[in-house]
Amino acid sequence: VANDGTVRLPYLGNIAIKAVGRTPSELSLQIETAYKNAKIYSNPTITINPSGAQVDNRVISVQGEVKISGDVPFRPNMTLSEVISRAGGPSDFAKMSEVKLVRNGQTTVHDMRNTTSTGKDPKVEPGDRVVIPRSRF
Repeated sequence: VANDGTVRLPYLGNIAIKAVGRTPSELSLQIETAYKNAKIYSNPTITINPSGAQVDNRVISVQGEVKISGDVPFRPNMTLSEVISRAGGPSDFAKMSEVKLVRNGQTTVHDMRNTTSTGKDPKVEPGDRVVIPRSRF
């Protein structure tokens, strides 16, 4: 972080991003947006670890028909569709009408085909597991 409270990042040229006064989540989102807007990365994941701070190992596990199975770092107010997006999005064989969200041993099933029109995009919590089944077709 420079003396003026900004950071300059590789490939972004003269763009300075204000870091002072922002939470790590806010700063990482701003950096991700800058890389997307510059068309350098299509789906970056930036993690900010302030000097001396402990790494937040809270994750959501994503399994099944996504492009990149594995753990996705948790962020406050993160939704199910955001987790799927951060896992590279659904595969060509994903059955998005039956996405399973497992929390504390309880499974709920969500139709994620059109969350923008229905407004049904549940929030996720650290330790959740997302399972996207394979379509039979």
